[in-house]
Amino acid sequence: MEMYLVWGVILLSLIAFIVFLVKGFKGWGVWMTIGFVVLFLECWAFIIFSAGVNAKRIAAVKMHDTLYNDLKKLTVQRDEELFGKAFDPAPDMQRFVPLSNELHRLILERGRAWRGARVTAATPASATVIFPTELANNPPDAPAPEAAAAVPAPAAAPGQELIAPNSVVYVFGEDQQMVPRVYLGEYKVTTVANALVTIVPTSPLSQAQLGALNQSATWAIYEMMPLDSHTAFAKAGAQATKEEIFGNMDPEELSNLLRIPLELAKQEPNTLDINRGIKARVLQSYLRDGIQAPEGTALESSVYEVTFLKDYTEVVDSTDKRKATEGGYFDMSGRSVDARLMREEGVEAFTFKEGDEYRLDGLKAKELEKEGVVKLGAQIFVRPLNDYEFSFRDLRRLTLAAMQNAILVNREIEVVNRTEKISREELIKGEENGRKFLLDKGMYDKEMAIIQSEQQRLQNEVNAKKAELSQLYAKLVEYHAKLVSSQAGLSKPINGTPVLVSP
Repeated sequence: MEMYLVWGVILLSLIAFIVFLVKGFKGWGVWMTIGFVVLFLECWAFIIFSAGVNAKRIAAVKMHDTLYNDLKKLTVQRDEELFGKAFDPAPDMQRFVPLSNELHRLILERGRAWRGARVTAATPASATVIFPTELANNPPDAPAPEAAAAVPAPAAAPGQELIAPNSVVYVFGEDQQMVPRVYLGEYKVTTVANALVTIVPTSPLSQAQLGALNQSATWAIYEMMPLDSHTAFAKAGAQATKEEIFGNMDPEELSNLLRIPLELAKQEPNTLDINRGIKARVLQSYLRDGIQAPEGTALESSVYEVTFLKDYTEVVDSTDKRKATEGGYFDMSGRSVDARLMREEGVEAFTFKEGDEYRLDGLKAKELEKEGVVKLGAQIFVRPLNDYEFSFRDLRRLTLAAMQNAILVNREIEVVNRTEKISREELIKGEENGRKFLLDKGMYDKEMAIIQSEQQRLQNEVNAKKAELSQLYAKLVEYHAKLVSSQAGLSKPINGTPVLVSP
């Protein structure tokens, strides 16, 4: 509508100009008329240019206001990202400054670390590496220069070395993205020539470490063994929630880091073979860290959300104070002895009020439930943290023991195989002798049948002869009786006694 009004005003001014020009032409003359026309055109040209400038100025002002408002929003957002909301009673601890402080604390506890150290020579007896010029908390964006092209500077003065000689360091082989992948062992620093450092293993390397020794062009070197953590394996920027107290775990990232197939995350370990079953349990323990515990979870691997039914006080600090290097952070009862972990001076206990909600260790929660102090809520699975320094040493010990056992088992297998071979040969001989015995038994059975038949025949003949002899014996007895009778009859006449002789 405004555009039509403007064009209407222009049209009316043009009509008025033409009317005035026609009426005043005779009195003004030619030059005055030309000047009047030029002045009219100049006025409109000035108006048009002024309108263009004003339009650009209005657009610039609008842009300025927009950018100014965006700047104010970005400034507020920057402050929130750095420090969190100023008046928030529950500040977001994932902001930059809290995270920087946490990172600083972790670095202090971890000690110095050098990522991307270039390997110039590596043997089972020693290794020479070129340390990066700066400590690396994260993999560098640009790859380090080639080791062959790096020329070590002259040796630094004693006491000014990059790392002190005789220091003990822990070495990990890195992949192409400079992410530590394989543990190469514990080493002792022998010589330091500025960035060129020679290290030797403190104990003989295992077969796995020897195989991986020259597989990585860069190493990650730590002054202290890295610490295990629950939140270290959560997704980047993941927030702790009631359902996931350590943040959301990334299955694909964990599968990649642990080098365990992702399909094992949902399989029942008891249904798998030993090797895959162990891998499945490990991957599932990382994925379940901080979430609802499955049925049957051990109390040692869980915490309970509890509600206190009455006031309760727990002494958490020991009366004995010493450095962690003199025997650890805690005493035998679990109370802190390191001053850095203790509560403020004079407060050695932690007090809970009735109705307070808290998370307690599974064993402690069950103990307090029996005493009627707390009411148990959800059971949360908490993965037991690893002491990598002890774990690697224990793994090495177990590996050596397993290798020795494997040698003994192989030797026993060899003996068993040799015995089995002899037994097989004896069995073959026995089978051959058995076949021979069967043949002999057949012949024996035949001979026995013949012998038995002949025996039966002879027995029959013997029986017949016995019967015949019995008859003959009976006749002989009869004849003997007759002979005795005849002899008695003859003896009477001979002795003078008449004998009657039967006719």
